[in-house]
Amino acid sequence: MPFYNIEGADEKTGKDRLVNVLAHDEREAAAQAKTMGLLVSAVYPAIAANQEEARTRQFPKAVMEANIAPPDYAGLLAARLVYIAYAIFGLGVGFFFLVKAIVAFVMEARQGGPVDYTMTKDDLVWFAASMCGGAILLGSASACMALRDIARNSFKPHR
Repeated sequence: MPFYNIEGADEKTGKDRLVNVLAHDEREAAAQAKTMGLLVSAVYPAIAANQEEARTRQFPKAVMEANIAPPDYAGLLAARLVYIAYAIFGLGVGFFFLVKAIVAFVMEARQGGPVDYTMTKDDLVWFAASMCGGAILLGSASACMALRDIARNSFKPHR
């Protein structure tokens, strides 16, 4: 008879528990765990060779034991790259307008006459808008990666 690992919560305390039982199949293993006062959430074959090893060994979660890799979520990776490309473009445009405003200000100041701030103000507004847009796009790229990581970390294969 093989060993089975049963994950669940204690009926009385609600704390997570992992028990190891010797049973003919998963149904019998779950029934044994219920008699021990465990609310069963997962049953999977143990990797221990004997009961002593089962008591002392730290068992991985069912996903790790099954060696099933979570999906790569290539769509989120592609969206992240698109957001980054647009963000770089937006930030580049922003820096262009900043340099343009500085050059215009310096050129008019060198001429010695009154400085026209209208063009400089417009350039600075475009600078601020482009930088804000680029920052929002970079945030969206980070959100894509975070969502991908959350999805990969919570992946559970169907048995």
